[in-house]
Amino acid sequence: MTAFKNNLLRTTARAPWWRRAMAAIHSDSGPVAVSFILCLPIFLTVLGIIVQLALLINAKIMINYAVDRVGRAAVTTLPEHQYDALQRAARLALVPLSPRAKGDATAEALQVWQDFSTCGAAVPTDLAARYTYATAATALSWSPSDPDYQNLSGRPVQITLHYKFYLTVPLIMSIVNPDQETVAGVSGHFFDISSICTIQTAHGRRAASDGNGWAQ
Repeated sequence: MTAFKNNLLRTTARAPWWRRAMAAIHSDSGPVAVSFILCLPIFLTVLGIIVQLALLINAKIMINYAVDRVGRAAVTTLPEHQYDALQRAARLALVPLSPRAKGDATAEALQVWQDFSTCGAAVPTDLAARYTYATAATALSWSPSDPDYQNLSGRPVQITLHYKFYLTVPLIMSIVNPDQETVAGVSGHFFDISSICTIQTAHGRRAASDGNGWAQ
């Protein structure tokens, strides 16, 4: 029987139609195709879960890096009450992780793009759009929120950073978060990732500063 099937499978296009029909009937390609079709959705689902998990791990690493940057900035800017500097530090660190915002870029995002261009850096054309998304997707807080940092140098401060990470893997994003929302014009599924760091304010000898917290 096996030899008969092998002979049928070796038939060429010049063989009579009835011989080609018999080869198709005795071929195992039909059951194999059915098994493949049944297993394909399971395989794609597992693959999608692995890809989305890898993206979430990468996002967590980036957010940990961002909150560390905020912590370094907070050591000297909190005593000066330059709270906007902390926000900018977080947003700049999260630009590579952010999708492009839809609509007009914020004035701050355009200013950041202009500042980098003035310094001669090779600025990506979509930096302002990504910075705009990071602005809308980032929530930063610290505790204690408003003490007298100038007279309480060395006091521990806990900084918490929340970021709405945009999920991109089809089907899996609905499993991770079934709710849809819109952030900076980007509609879809998001996952809230947070990170915490603790720093100590250390003002040291105070120097005069400009409106952005830089020493004069």
